Amino acid sequence: MKKLLEFSIVLIILGLFQTGCDRIPEEGTIVYDVEFPRADSDEAQGGGGGGSGSGGSGGTPTVTLSTSAANIAENSGTVTVTGTLSSSASTNALIGLGISGSGTRNTDFSIDNATLVIAAGSTTGTRTLTGIDDSIDDDGETIIIDIDNVTGGDSATESATQQVTVTITDDDGAPNVILTASASSVAEAAASITLTATLSNLADNTTNIELVTSGNATLTSDYTIASTNLSIAAGASTATTTITSVQDTVDEFGEVIRIDIDNVTGSTAVESGDQFVSISITDDDVSTPSIAVTPSTQQNTISWSAIPGADNYTLYWRTSAGVSASDSSFVISSGSTTSYVHSGLNAGTTYYYKLMATDGVDSSALSNEASGQPTAFPGCSTSGTLTDNDTDLLVHYAFENNLNDIAGSGTTGSPYNLTNVNFQQGGFGGIKYAQGCAYGQSAYFDDTTGYLQNTDFKFGNISNLNSGNFTVAMWVKPNGILESSQSVLSTQNIQSGSWDDGHQIDVDNPDGNNYMRWDNAPATNNIAHQARITDGSVITDWSFITAVHHDNNTAKFYRNGVLVGSNTSFPAKFHLLKIGINRGGWPGNPNSDTGHNLWKGYIDEVKVYGRALTSTEVVDKCLAYSQCDNLTPNIPLNLTATAGVSQVTVAWDNVTGADNYTVYWTDTPSTAIDPANAATYDGTKTVSSLTTVITGLTNGTSYDFAVKATNSAGSSAVSDEANATPAASATVSLSKSGASLAENGG
Repeated sequence: MKKLLEFSIVLIILGLFQTGCDRIPEEGTIVYDVEFPRADSDEAQGGGGGGSGSGGSGGTPTVTLSTSAANIAENSGTVTVTGTLSSSASTNALIGLGISGSGTRNTDFSIDNATLVIAAGSTTGTRTLTGIDDSIDDDGETIIIDIDNVTGGDSATESATQQVTVTITDDDGAPNVILTASASSVAEAAASITLTATLSNLADNTTNIELVTSGNATLTSDYTIASTNLSIAAGASTATTTITSVQDTVDEFGEVIRIDIDNVTGSTAVESGDQFVSISITDDDVSTPSIAVTPSTQQNTISWSAIPGADNYTLYWRTSAGVSASDSSFVISSGSTTSYVHSGLNAGTTYYYKLMATDGVDSSALSNEASGQPTAFPGCSTSGTLTDNDTDLLVHYAFENNLNDIAGSGTTGSPYNLTNVNFQQGGFGGIKYAQGCAYGQSAYFDDTTGYLQNTDFKFGNISNLNSGNFTVAMWVKPNGILESSQSVLSTQNIQSGSWDDGHQIDVDNPDGNNYMRWDNAPATNNIAHQARITDGSVITDWSFITAVHHDNNTAKFYRNGVLVGSNTSFPAKFHLLKIGINRGGWPGNPNSDTGHNLWKGYIDEVKVYGRALTSTEVVDKCLAYSQCDNLTPNIPLNLTATAGVSQVTVAWDNVTGADNYTVYWTDTPSTAIDPANAATYDGTKTVSSLTTVITGLTNGTSYDFAVKATNSAGSSAVSDEANATPAASATVSLSKSGASLAENGG
């Protein structure tokens, strides 16, 4: 092409030289019409045409590919890809590269450009491959580079089929498989644990992991596993399966599940040493307790050894053999408890028991059956029903297996029968009736019985109950050491502040001993201004409590008929009547479980009178019960002496609690009779009746008589003296014909 161009230019110059620029050629002259190409055309750049060029062979340039190395390091290694023309060209040769292979562009390697350029006049051009580091074990990944197309370069073409291959040299070792568990133990109650197989680094193929189970736990009956074949996908790091415990009813502590890796296939991954996990099954099948029963006074003590894992126990009982879970029961809330005192029982009755332990989810089987027969209170032999004919008796609860008011007062709202209020503290079992030491049965209270209430027994129905004259009397016996502020009787539902003259009788434990207190809080002030009468002596046995209130707000407090304290500013009224609980205890009060718990023990013969009893009457009310054996009788009243012939008949009123009476007489009326001084009387006679005849007296002599009452606690003082003179003679008149006959032989 170049020579042709040079030849054309010579001819033009010669023609111009011969004729001039605008000379018309002469005939016979050969004229060449030469068209010059654009300077920026392929032809002007040396392309086109059929000239032999500089290829040496005179043909079109061809392209070949080569690389600077057959391998490239994964961690930022480089390899140069070179395209080579068989001969230089007058234009740029653009070589489109096709990239394939198992390596992934921009993940495993990068290339600066997929078009390789061989500049005009040059025979080579290059592109650079750069390795990209990863954490995948992917040995043998390849980069294959082909020529997709060639443009320019004087119409250069691919020399046959050009392809080069570069292998990525992996720097990641074979992955290790590690087996872990989300926990080392699993609860028996259908809980789950996740097993995870983890690769130390990623693999380029799916990793299959086979698991095998062993241990003393049994597959399917103690646990299940979702799958023993795990697959970790290429490029992923973990696969999981789940172990789920199976609930059963067998007590089987110490069960263990062992999971091992049995085989690893599919990728270059290998087990990391000896991989296994051990999982303990936390057994929730509670051990069955074994119980023993020790009987004592009015109660049985059931004992057992603490059961591991137990949160609470349920004690079932009945009065015949064959206890089952459908029988009466108590819930014992502490799992560390090892005994329970079942109180309020009847002496001579055999009680049977079984115990079940619970861990909050599962329960044990019922224990062995054990039984015990409580004994009676020593020296307590009451029977029958006390009849109290006091006309001022407003209410009387004898607790003879019922909650009825037997006073028959006829006042508004009467009879004031009691209601058993469910006050949940230990599971509601209802009030119990047990032998008392007053008369017959008594009511027994604990944290399962609830308390007793009547809302009609109040000052609105009975005026005396509004700080007037009234008397409260009852028998109580605490069971063990009580808590503070535990009341046998209260008259208001109120937590704190003013009680509006409400009052309560506590038998509680303010400092480690069971004392007796009568408290109130005035209507115009709060509890800080309350009045209190306290008997600081310890109460452990049956005690007769009497609280006497006068309409001038004087209050007197008695125990077993003996005055223990008084207060001259003690307003007190009944808003209602509650037995066996503090004023602050009632359903719905959120503070009722703190410091206002149910009273624990026996209460019997609860009475309220519509007058303030005198001290003498208090003694009489106590002595009406044989249990009141600490008091001497009151002095006999209304002694009379009736004279006869050589004798005098003496009589007196009954004295409550007297076992017998001793009559004294003297023929010296001017000297007062003193039982302690024999010189003051002439004779004595002891009888159990309320009248007797004193014989052998001297007719016409004046005698004074006195009597005293005696019981096991001692004797009363002597009564006021009565005087009588036996008759010297007696005349019987007989009427016959006007004659008369004297009895003395006339």
